[in-house]
Amino acid sequence: MKKILPFILIALTLISCTSTQNNEAKTDTDEHPAFEALEWEGTYTGTEPCKDCDLVRTSVTLKGDKTYELRKDYVGGKSPMNLAGDFDWSEAGTLRLYVENKDKLDDFIFRIAEGLLIPLDKNGNIIEGYSMLKKLDNKD
Repeated sequence: MKKILPFILIALTLISCTSTQNNEAKTDTDEHPAFEALEWEGTYTGTEPCKDCDLVRTSVTLKGDKTYELRKDYVGGKSPMNLAGDFDWSEAGTLRLYVENKDKLDDFIFRIAEGLLIPLDKNGNIIEGYSMLKKLDNKD
C-alpha cells in the first residue's frame, strides 16, 4: 500500500493541474471588454452608397442570444435583402455577422462603440463612404 500511495498522489496532482490549465486556456469571446462593458443589444441603422439605386438603408438587430437580423432596403432599386444568423466577437475586438448562405456575400464585420457599429472590410479597415450604424433608442 505504501508503494502505491505516491503514484496515487502524483496522478491526483497531474489531474488537478490539467484541469486548471484547461480552464485557463478556455477564453470565450464573450469576455471581450466591449461585450461586457457596452449595452450592445438592440437595433442599429445607417446608410451606404449604392451603384444601382439611390442609397441603401441598413438595419442590424443584435440579440442577447448572439443572433442577428440584418435588413438592407435599396431606395430606388431592387427588393430588400433580409439575413439572419449568428454573430461573434473576435480577438481583435470586432463583431462578425456570419452569413450562412453566402451567395456572393462575405460575413459582415463591424467595430463596436457606444451606440455605434462601424462597418469594416475583410481586412479590418473602415469602409469609406458608409455611415456608422447608430443604435436606436429602445426606450420608446
